[in-house]
Amino acid sequence: MARPRKTLEALEKRNPDWVKTLKDGYSQGKSNAWARVELGIKNDLWYYWLEREEKFSEVIKECNDLARVYFENQGKKIMNGEIKRGNASVLFFMMKNRFPQYSEKLELKGSKDSPLKLDVNLNNKSTDELETLLERIEKAS
Repeated sequence: MARPRKTLEALEKRNPDWVKTLKDGYSQGKSNAWARVELGIKNDLWYYWLEREEKFSEVIKECNDLARVYFENQGKKIMNGEIKRGNASVLFFMMKNRFPQYSEKLELKGSKDSPLKLDVNLNNKSTDELETLLERIEKAS
């Protein structure tokens, strides 16, 4: 017989400051993996709560925004020279892999029997980036 799943209420009893702990950590750039370790929960419970616990899901969304803002600020500090030995390439690589809105990946969906559907986020793209994207689409067609 399987053990019952841990509840969010049990987490709140065990660690009443869990929201503050996570917000503090993500504000320093911590990740979802760090949060799982900090809360002492496994991946399957994490994803279960993301799907079924609205409070948990909203807290994690907000925390991921806090982490993104932290790294965006680090990037600004590198550009302004406030961080002397910062590596913008490493920062950008990490941002692309951690935050989907920074991805350069072009996802194409479709099948033999249906038209190709292009799903691309064009927000915050420069004119040069949009022109490059258009060239790639024209080459592919």
